[in-house]
Amino acid sequence: MSGRKRVDEKVWRAVRADFEAHQQSLSELARRYNINKSSISRRARKEGWNAEHAQRIIEKSVNVIKDLSEVRAQAQGLDATLKAAVAEEVDQRLHIDGIFVNSLTMNQKLANQLLQAKVEAGELDMNELDAHSKITARNREAVSGKPQTQVNVQTNVAGTDANAIIEELRRKHDG
Repeated sequence: MSGRKRVDEKVWRAVRADFEAHQQSLSELARRYNINKSSISRRARKEGWNAEHAQRIIEKSVNVIKDLSEVRAQAQGLDATLKAAVAEEVDQRLHIDGIFVNSLTMNQKLANQLLQAKVEAGELDMNELDAHSKITARNREAVSGKPQTQVNVQTNVAGTDANAIIEELRRKHDG
């Protein structure tokens, strides 16, 4: 067995963080972590360590926080009622843009998975397909802010048996 000891992955993550975020040189890292400089260099190349990317993120974060601080200072001069209304509007827009969209996306994925499971199990009926279509339309409308054209699925469409439609869906899925 060689005299080298294996460096723990937690230590490697710390080395990488110090290299990318704190811009420490390979020599500094080698001294600090007692790891051969060439080992750090090999690992950095292999994993594509990129201090520039981390620095861009840090710079953007600092700028956003500075901008937010400036906006908060400007808001201090607002009337209390207006300040509350502004805060409420900001929260609402953030909710719609971020959290709500994420929730709808998760909801749609779950609906798709449930529909897929029913198709695979051969248990899909037209009511379930109709419910999935309604969920999809509602999610699209919520995300886009525009009403979508609703297509109602009926159990008997122009003389076509619902089971034939379900079989066609299964064939498309399997084929």
